Amino acid sequence: MMKDQDKTKEQLVDELVAMRQRVAELETLETERLSAEQAGKRAEEEIRQRTAQLEALRQVGLELTAELDLDSLLHSIVSQAVELVGGTAGGLYFYRPDLDVLVWVTAVGPHLVPVESVLQRGEGLSGRVWETSEPLIVDDYQQWEGRAEGYPLKAVVGVPVRWGERFLGVLNVLADPPHTFSPADAELLGLFATQAAIAIRNACFFEEIEERRMYLEGVLGAAPDAIVAMDARHRIVEWNSGAERLFGYSREEVIGQDIDHLVTNPDVFEEAAGFTRMVTGGGRIPPTETVRYRKDGSPVDVLLASSPILVGDEFIGVVAVYTDITARVRMEETLRALALLDDLTGLYNRRGFLTLGQQQLKAADRAKRRMLLLFADFNGLKRINDAFGHPEGDRALIETADVLRETFRESDVIARFGGDEFVVLAIETNGSPAEVLTARLQENLKARNAREGRRYELSLSVGLARYDPESPCSIDELVAQADRAMYEQKRDNQKA
Repeated sequence: MMKDQDKTKEQLVDELVAMRQRVAELETLETERLSAEQAGKRAEEEIRQRTAQLEALRQVGLELTAELDLDSLLHSIVSQAVELVGGTAGGLYFYRPDLDVLVWVTAVGPHLVPVESVLQRGEGLSGRVWETSEPLIVDDYQQWEGRAEGYPLKAVVGVPVRWGERFLGVLNVLADPPHTFSPADAELLGLFATQAAIAIRNACFFEEIEERRMYLEGVLGAAPDAIVAMDARHRIVEWNSGAERLFGYSREEVIGQDIDHLVTNPDVFEEAAGFTRMVTGGGRIPPTETVRYRKDGSPVDVLLASSPILVGDEFIGVVAVYTDITARVRMEETLRALALLDDLTGLYNRRGFLTLGQQQLKAADRAKRRMLLLFADFNGLKRINDAFGHPEGDRALIETADVLRETFRESDVIARFGGDEFVVLAIETNGSPAEVLTARLQENLKARNAREGRRYELSLSVGLARYDPESPCSIDELVAQADRAMYEQKRDNQKA
């Protein structure tokens, strides 16, 4: 009996030990469960925080890309970066490729270095980020071996700002102790810097476009001629001050209007519509004398030139330039009335050229515009007269006059100055310098001489003289200069 009781006690002890072991196992499992639950909660919290940060990052990106003023954008970038990673201050360095330095351009928060402070490559935290192209975290800047003197920073994180492969600068966020930054903060700030770079480039592009627009507006406003731009539907989108003066309509009155209905009447509408069809089809209207009508219905003589506006191969509109030639037309009518035209060629004669030429020089003085006078002597006229008779010599002079008309603009003054002498007074532009005009004249003479059935060649000796409004002279003096230059060329040709 006692033996059975002792065995029962042993069993009870074993069972008690087993129970204690089980309790210990359960306590361990509970501890592990609680630990896993806490880890899960921490993971959930991290996920929640990360999701919130990414959503905040997305919202910030949308806000940044909507900001096009560069100064406001840079300040907003730094402010949003500080808020995003829980800092107390921040700043942005811009890279200056012309100087190969970093320049501190904007700051948010206290205790920051002055704007426009400069760092070299590898200098300080930002210089190190620039050098390595990698984010950098420093928990205590004052104890960091790479610190730059005079920078009162504590914890700081810096990331490169890049647009594609192009380095734009370095974004920094600072914090007061005991706050420090983690690799996750640096990663988030790096993502933010990528969005900031896109916004910066957008703002820079917008700034460049605005500068270009303002420059073009200044050019259009300063131009004395009427310059009109139309869209693909031929509706007016630009109307400069020259157009306001010429036609009498304000810019506000004409935007969106059809130019052909605005400045024509039935007499010239079909001509204008034909010009429109030509330009919208990709053609160009060379300088053409025509008539257009002002707001008050009065006619105005204009020299019209028009070209299509193409982006690549896509037609997007038309630009037209109207030059007021009313005074010139009236002068030509007066000259005809005074019999100042050459009967044989239809060009101005000597008197007509000197009269009109002096007026052109006065206009050049007012506009500060350079002029070019060409003096040409017909070579071999006597031989033609002796060989084929004077009527053939007259035909040679008429042909020469035609070549001069083909070579020069209608706005240039062309005259037969004497028996075998011709003169031209032209506006000298970058697109039509003296060398280009003389080369074009020789090419046109060559083309005329290449025609079949010719018994002689047309040949001209040419002298040039330039008129500079900064050193004015009379039309007679200018002719004399060109005449001397022509005879020098003729002597050189004879020696050759």
